[in-house]
Amino acid sequence: MTAITGPNGSGKSNVMEAVMFAMGARGSWLRSQGLRGLIRKGATSCSVELILRHPGGALRLERRITRSGGSYRLNGKLASANEVRDALAELGLRADGHNFVSQGEVTAVIESTPRERAALILEISGIEEFERKREETLRELERVGERIRVLRALQRDRLDRLEFLRRRAEAYRERGELERRLASLEKAVLLRRIERAERALEELQPPEAPAISEEEIEEMKREVRRAESELRKLEGSEELKRAREAATIKTRILTLRERLRSLDAELEGVRTLLATMGASSPPKSVTSHPDYVGIVAELVRPVKGYEIAYRAVAGARVCDVVVRTLEAGLEIVKSLRDARLNRRIRVLPLDVLRPPRPVDPPEYSLGLLRGYVLAEPGMEGLVGAMVGNAVLVEDLDSVPKSDVGRYRFVSLHGEILERDGSILSSPPSPAQERRLKRRLEELLEERERVREKLEELEARARELPPPERAQEVEEVLKEVRKRIDELRTELERAISSRLAYERRMRAVAEEKGKLSQRLEELRARLESLEGVEPAESDDPESEYAAVAARLRTIPLVGPDVLEELRREEAKAREMDETLAQLEEARASIERALDEIAKERDRVLRETVEKVSKAFNDAIGEMFGGEGEVWLSGEWPRLELEVRVNLPEKGEVPMEALSGGEKSLTALAFIYALQSVRPSPLYFFDEADMMLDGRNCKRYAALLRRMVTRGSQVIIISLKKDTLEEADAILGVRMVNGESKVVGVRLDEFDRVEYNSEG
Repeated sequence: MTAITGPNGSGKSNVMEAVMFAMGARGSWLRSQGLRGLIRKGATSCSVELILRHPGGALRLERRITRSGGSYRLNGKLASANEVRDALAELGLRADGHNFVSQGEVTAVIESTPRERAALILEISGIEEFERKREETLRELERVGERIRVLRALQRDRLDRLEFLRRRAEAYRERGELERRLASLEKAVLLRRIERAERALEELQPPEAPAISEEEIEEMKREVRRAESELRKLEGSEELKRAREAATIKTRILTLRERLRSLDAELEGVRTLLATMGASSPPKSVTSHPDYVGIVAELVRPVKGYEIAYRAVAGARVCDVVVRTLEAGLEIVKSLRDARLNRRIRVLPLDVLRPPRPVDPPEYSLGLLRGYVLAEPGMEGLVGAMVGNAVLVEDLDSVPKSDVGRYRFVSLHGEILERDGSILSSPPSPAQERRLKRRLEELLEERERVREKLEELEARARELPPPERAQEVEEVLKEVRKRIDELRTELERAISSRLAYERRMRAVAEEKGKLSQRLEELRARLESLEGVEPAESDDPESEYAAVAARLRTIPLVGPDVLEELRREEAKAREMDETLAQLEEARASIERALDEIAKERDRVLRETVEKVSKAFNDAIGEMFGGEGEVWLSGEWPRLELEVRVNLPEKGEVPMEALSGGEKSLTALAFIYALQSVRPSPLYFFDEADMMLDGRNCKRYAALLRRMVTRGSQVIIISLKKDTLEEADAILGVRMVNGESKVVGVRLDEFDRVEYNSEG
């Protein structure tokens, strides 16, 4: 065991940092801002050379850092960082391993998280080798699985190809069978068709000649031409033209008379509508009578605002003539008998007018319409005769259905609801009145034109023969046309009969030619089927059609498909065998993975048991107490738990230990790790900083046990009790800004034995 001491810590720590630097430590581990921060000011590079001797020889390691980069050398040869780590790992060394405990971090080993402590166990147990094997096995499993997936995909493609080839081969075989059957059926069909064609040729006879000759047909044509000539003479005669004109004029006269009646009816309707809008004066023969009083429009008028309702009820009667007595009324009517008036005139004698008795109007109405009509004194009977008991309402919608039939209703808009349930719309508006007047003028003008045209046609009709003569001439023409039609029909029948005979003759000749040609073709085809046996079938033609239709649905395949199918089936069998081998290999690899996992768990369990036993021994030697470590959790999320039981304190949590106890516990844990997987080199940087003299003795005794196991232990310490147990002491001091090392060996001095009891 070698101890390094000096007046301060910087120079001493630099020794461990130099060793760590040479072994590949990063700048952050060396308390530097990057590796370039290690280069002294004014220098261009820094380097450390480390020689590690081991039973198999020595390892010479050099690391150099320049401002542009860095490099490694192993035994004088350039090497990569990975090669350096692999070479150190063979010796059980790592720059970041538990065998390098830097200043102030001695308790970090025991205070680290259970996960971090578990990582140390995994490191010393050699689980990396199991994991490497497991990773390699997993990669091999993945490769096998990938090959299986590829082969499965290829197998699917090959199976699809096989299925396709099988269908093609089946189509080839089926097509051959169908073609042979088709040829046999074709021969049976040909024999039947030849037999039918020969029989049809024997049965084909020319038709019988028609009864009428060509000369008779020519005579019939001449007779038709004579009848047509006679018809043209009759149709061009003057008598026929006049008779036809008389018939036409008669028809037009009847049409014009009908139009006059229609115009008179429309005139009457227009005049009636106009009469409801305004009164027209009666003829002078009426107004000159001594008992003439006037017309209703002059004697009766509605209250302002009720004109529409009054006009709707009074209607055309506002033009009625009013006289004093019944006798006067009769005299006026007789005087109008010979007058040519365009309308009828109603006469109202005042002495015999009997208006209806007033009724009580319903409550929802405005009252009786006669209450809204004004008249000269003595004209009350005339008012009653004009409007009767008509009930005035604002709108017909207000009339209940139960009152329909009891009253005659009129609305302010002029609509009327009669007792019989019929409804009249409102009377025409002033604009309609103007249109009616224009229409009246148009009707009168048209009536005059029609009358003039009618008189003209009647005068012309008197100059022409009676219309009945036209009918007689038309009857003669009809007889001639009928005779011509009969002659033409007979002629066409004779010609058709002759043409049909000629067509049949040509058809027989053509059919004979076709049958002869068909027989030649059938016999030629039959010769091409020589050697084929005719099929036995009840209906060879139907079966032939069915087989031919089926044959059209089958693809045309060459005979090479059978050989290709045999090759593909052989390849498919080879692929099945390969897949079976790969599946067995995958199962074997999966079994190997299980074995690796079991062996890993066994090694890990044994390692933890060894570490726990060594930890318990170390705690017992240093404290006289007990210690235990154990794993918790599941792979790979493992945690290493630590428990100590100290005399007079019992089981103590890590955080409840004193600084010295934590340091010794950490050293005991490192010792336990070293007992399982010793490292050739351990470096402790002031790990005894928190220990008193007694504990320093315990610390040194524990380190010496590590030395006796074959490890080299280098410590940095300022503690006298620790230094006394060293085999050699190196002193570091600063001279002109540079570290100077002096050493002394203590092997030649007697040592004082130390035990846990002091």
